[in-house]
Amino acid sequence: MNVFATAKLVAVLAVAVGVSLVAVPSAEAAPSVLGIRYLNAPSTDGVEVVAVFAGSLAERHGLEVGDRILSINGRPLFDGADFRRALAESGPVARLRIRDVRTGGVVYRSVRLF
Repeated sequence: MNVFATAKLVAVLAVAVGVSLVAVPSAEAAPSVLGIRYLNAPSTDGVEVVAVFAGSLAERHGLEVGDRILSINGRPLFDGADFRRALAESGPVARLRIRDVRTGGVVYRSVRLF
């Protein structure tokens, strides 16, 4: 299997399980601004962080794999589309409400996006 066939298979499998593989899906979405990969699946409990990139805003603000971003600027998140939309509309600072995987508690982080 060549590299292109492998990449296509990985992309198809990722779509099947609802994982976003794209670091920068579009200018209006920009989850890469935070430096995370997230589970893009419907949820009543926010968006689950599945990867945190080294040196990213997310890492500097203490996000870890397994954390759940519950809301951005008071806007509840139910899937990846809500996450992307809320980030795009947040302006220069996003106030994140996060369920901390380590403690189970809810924490707030204000993140300067640009």
